[in-house]
Amino acid sequence: MIKTDHHMHTNASVDSPAEMEDMIKQAVDLGLTEICITNHADFHSFTDIQKWDLTNTYNGSIPLSDYVKVLPDGETCEVAIKDFTGYIDTYQRLSQTYAEKISVLMGCELGLYSYSPEAVTAYANKYPFDFIIASQHTLGRRDIGLNRASFFVGRSKQEAYTTHLTEMIQNVRDYDCFDVLGHIDYIIRYWPDEDRDIHIHEFDDLLTALFKTLAEKGKGIEINTSGFRYGLNRTHPGIDLLRKYRECGGEIITVGSDAHRPEHVGGYLTEATQILQEAGFKAYTKFNQRKPIFIDL
Repeated sequence: MIKTDHHMHTNASVDSPAEMEDMIKQAVDLGLTEICITNHADFHSFTDIQKWDLTNTYNGSIPLSDYVKVLPDGETCEVAIKDFTGYIDTYQRLSQTYAEKISVLMGCELGLYSYSPEAVTAYANKYPFDFIIASQHTLGRRDIGLNRASFFVGRSKQEAYTTHLTEMIQNVRDYDCFDVLGHIDYIIRYWPDEDRDIHIHEFDDLLTALFKTLAEKGKGIEINTSGFRYGLNRTHPGIDLLRKYRECGGEIITVGSDAHRPEHVGGYLTEATQILQEAGFKAYTKFNQRKPIFIDL
């Protein structure tokens, strides 16, 4: 069974209450051999940020204002931990403390946005990350989750998903500062109707373009087990898209729980192992110092 978890968050992410040491301890208790902490760095529009109550402690401990910094263009806000020096100090101390029990890597879940490539790339290059997940949480300049109540009003599924995939393809073409593309079917969490899956027969051309572009650039995707936790009864993405990715030449695939609390660390790794094998993968991938390492399943 897979014994690594390369996607998790601590209270250095705006949406997690978890202490870093508690996440590490849980991973040790589960017998994991390696984890990568991938806290959020997002770049929202100033319009979206204005909808937030910045005094709110969304993660239960730190007010949102402690994460938000308006960038010089006046239209984009960086949403990430501000005291990164202190964060690195904590990471280095804990990774050394637990070094004999588990390998703890420092990563990032970096938001991809068509309107702020300079800010995104600068952030990725600024810190010594072992691994960077690129995730698209927005459509246009609007955050899908934040605007879920109104986002799909007046849009058909075909229109919404086509727009989302088209933007994702362009972002993958435009950006090089990442290693894998995260939860590529993230949008299905919020689609309001029962038939929410990205069906290959409906979006084959777009999926082929996305996966072949990733493969050509030496990038990968992740299998994100949080779909089980969100009640989707499957991973992000599901087995059909995983097979499609492999058929398009995709080889790099990391595994992550997307845990935001200790009790979710390492979740559904047994299921992920089985799904990858059924999809035809012979190995999964982990990263160290931005270099892929393939591990036999």
